[in-house]
Amino acid sequence: MFKDFNIDDLGDKSQNSQLGSPKAVFFPLKPPETIDRLNMLARVLPKYISMRLEKFNKFEIFYVYFLNKNNSGGNDVQVSLPENLCDEKFIIDYLDKLNIKYDIAFYGRINTLADGGISISIMSYSKASQKSSEIYNAGFKLNEINDKIGDISYKISLAADCEGDYLASEDHESLQKSETGSFETLYDYFEVIDDLTLRNPYTPLHDSIVDKALEALENDKSFDHIIDSIAFICDDFLRFNMSDKALQICDRGISVSKSAYKLYLTKAKILLNLGDYENAFKTLRECLDINPGIGDVAFNFGKLALSMQKAQDAKFAFNKMIECSFNVSSAYDNLGVMAAAEGDIDSAINFWHKAIEFEPAKVSAYTNLARAYIELSDFEKAENYLQKARLLNPSYFMIYLNYYVMHKTLGNKEEAEKNYNLAVEHNPDLALTDEIRAELKKMITLIDSDKENEALGICAKISEMTDKCWQAYFLSGIALRKLKNIDEAEHNFLKSAQINQKFPDAQNELGLIYLSKGKLDDAMMLFNNAVSLAPSNAGFLCNLGLCLIEMKNYEQARNTFYKAKYISPNDTKIDECMEFLNKRCGTPQAPDNAGLKGFLNKIKNLFKK
Repeated sequence: MFKDFNIDDLGDKSQNSQLGSPKAVFFPLKPPETIDRLNMLARVLPKYISMRLEKFNKFEIFYVYFLNKNNSGGNDVQVSLPENLCDEKFIIDYLDKLNIKYDIAFYGRINTLADGGISISIMSYSKASQKSSEIYNAGFKLNEINDKIGDISYKISLAADCEGDYLASEDHESLQKSETGSFETLYDYFEVIDDLTLRNPYTPLHDSIVDKALEALENDKSFDHIIDSIAFICDDFLRFNMSDKALQICDRGISVSKSAYKLYLTKAKILLNLGDYENAFKTLRECLDINPGIGDVAFNFGKLALSMQKAQDAKFAFNKMIECSFNVSSAYDNLGVMAAAEGDIDSAINFWHKAIEFEPAKVSAYTNLARAYIELSDFEKAENYLQKARLLNPSYFMIYLNYYVMHKTLGNKEEAEKNYNLAVEHNPDLALTDEIRAELKKMITLIDSDKENEALGICAKISEMTDKCWQAYFLSGIALRKLKNIDEAEHNFLKSAQINQKFPDAQNELGLIYLSKGKLDDAMMLFNNAVSLAPSNAGFLCNLGLCLIEMKNYEQARNTFYKAKYISPNDTKIDECMEFLNKRCGTPQAPDNAGLKGFLNKIKNLFKK
């Protein structure tokens, strides 16, 4: 019975910033030319304040860096601040030239005082009123910056939310409080994020940055921003396949601060990526024992426990989520599923009603209630809940799967079949049986062994069972492409993409075929779709870049390859593309494509799945 009810996927329930929320742009402060320390503060201070404002999730924040390519060796980027950075006209012209949408922009200057202190002046420019206003101007000693940041943040928040529509008064006032009482921690943190901004993104971070971040954590073991930076550093090493290094940094951070739960979460994520589920489970359990009031930890532990079929641990985690008021509706929904799996339908029904109480639009709770009443032969109530679910989300496959079960139970074969087909239409994977899965595995083995014709024979067999198996169409497309039967491969990739529009690989393969046929607009659309579905896939980005080369959009192609290089910095194939593009971008109006076709033929197959 456990499989008869739908488990909530515990997806990210965090809300995005509201539509129509204020758009705030932060510029670096204008520093004196010769003081490195103030140059760093000029870059970092506005960024830090923008991050404080961003935590409310009420504003759209854009930060201007003015980073340039550094051709003098060392870091790949450097900061080149304009001379007229403090001029209102420059700010307006810059935003208009780059077509940056904004409601308010913040800019200003930082300088030294005769007594060794610093002075900060901050201006705001309102697009609505087309006027600039000075919102802060004060001088103080550098080691007083912890307290002064609160006042600066408060005044910036008032200017950004000038109508008072987005932040409550207590939100504004909370910004006046310092996030750390340690000047050393804050200053070290500033240096860390500045180093992270200016580092070469295509080489691993220097140990000095790691040590500085951990030293800052030593001074204040609960400073969230430095903990976030350490977690980011761990993630950054993963780009270079340096999992051991990332785990080592996590362990060092955890040894400093047991309350740094985000480092536990990062460590667990790394272990999961390595397939070490047991140690990931132990890591999250240890973290939950130390930090019982953190809903995010309970959320991740419960999700993992559920996937590992550890029912008691999952129940423990879901109850912790309820205690923490974190994603409560999903917790109740899944407790209901687990109760139903144990045959306790009455408790399950109570849990699902609780889920709806906390989230009236919880579609999975309605379909689970419907399934429960089907089990109890109360078809009128089941119909009622299914109708409510369909009003909320008519494309949710469990609605039709439950209608199928209900009509099958009642002997309405025609209605049952119609609803089953609707369920499969909304979730093609329902068509997969154990037999089909076994046949798909055979297809993969045969294709890898260059036995494409035998694989196509298995595909024909699967097609006799169902015409909804997108995996079979995709694999047969691969086989046909290897046999150079491009037209049939195109047909099968298209069929796979039509059945499962969220499978990026089919769209990527179809895009490559269109690229080879010169259908550049269609290829561009497909590559963009693939990238939107799998933004961390460097290969998809590279294929998009190849399409841009064919369209002679060399500058955008180069930017696309740089994105791919950031995701996969060790990939030498991307280096080859970038080297070529760096040459081509210097002559965007070349009269012909001399040499281009040969290059494309050489690399076109490098980035396929």
